[in-house]
Amino acid sequence: MMKRSLLLMVMALVSQMAFSQLQWKETIIDYGTFDEEEGAVEKRFECKNIGTYPVELLNVKTSCGCIAADFKKTTVQSGETYVLPVKYNPDMRPGYFDKTIYVSSPDTVYELTIVGNVRPSDSTLEIRFPIKRKSVRLLNEMVNFRQVERGNRRTVKLSGCNVSEDTIECQLLELPQHVDFEIYPEVIPPKNVFTMKFTLQSDTTVDFGLYEKSLKIKLGEDVLRMPVSASIVAGRNDRSVSAQNAPKLRLETTKIIFDSYGEKKLLQGKVRLENIGSRPLVVYSVSSQDKAVEVKNNQKLEILPGNHQTIEIEINTSFIDNNILNSELLILTNDPFNSAAKVRIVGMK
Repeated sequence: MMKRSLLLMVMALVSQMAFSQLQWKETIIDYGTFDEEEGAVEKRFECKNIGTYPVELLNVKTSCGCIAADFKKTTVQSGETYVLPVKYNPDMRPGYFDKTIYVSSPDTVYELTIVGNVRPSDSTLEIRFPIKRKSVRLLNEMVNFRQVERGNRRTVKLSGCNVSEDTIECQLLELPQHVDFEIYPEVIPPKNVFTMKFTLQSDTTVDFGLYEKSLKIKLGEDVLRMPVSASIVAGRNDRSVSAQNAPKLRLETTKIIFDSYGEKKLLQGKVRLENIGSRPLVVYSVSSQDKAVEVKNNQKLEILPGNHQTIEIEINTSFIDNNILNSELLILTNDPFNSAAKVRIVGMK
């Protein structure tokens, strides 16, 4: 008897849940294309309780702080209609957007989506797209995939804006092997933002170390040659690569310390690079972003197995802030497991 009663209670609960449902007039609203100067744009989602029981709406969450939903906890009675106003704030958010609003009831989370396109203001153009050309403005002209495990792929996206008075299209003039290119939208109206997607297909034919190529595209009146770079390393599970069949960098030290350098204007230091692998080690560059650090012999090197090279550095203490030296050297090589080695440079006056 108790089991039968429990079963009837469960069936009643399931029946109630089945009929306590909201039917949304639309779950995706397109805000269209509008100017950033217009400020926040509001649209309204509308739903109706087509069930036989009330539906309690508990809370609303959004996928972005750019969305403001005018929501208060409420109960939608059977047959009633509920309206949810949603504002999108375009401030400093140029281009296409696709955002989600989550409306929660005790038994359901309803997903609503807003999409649209924002034409940027002049001030946003200056900040978000500082590189100026005739037809377009860009965030960046370099495609840097950074470190990529061989056999994997890596995608980089770069944005820009059509600042000409004409609708333009992209023409792909040169594309290096192993790189795929896409642009959205393919046809770009005036003052519209576009996104370029670059994907590096790092298969086994790509050599370890520094991958440096370039691509060439035409956007309106602008012909752009964009450098493409990556550091190709061995994957964690790549057992085919070892010191027995590849170059391997060993650093004599990973930290250069200048203790109490006092009133000295110039400091000298050295970094010893040794190849303990079985293939030639190519040192593409040794550099520092600190203007106080100068690499004296920064040229491309090839170190044969069992040999070494010494890199000399010089520190100009007049460029050191607060009398504390805290810099680093970046060493780019074709070592499949350590293609971007670093050496710290520290010291105090």
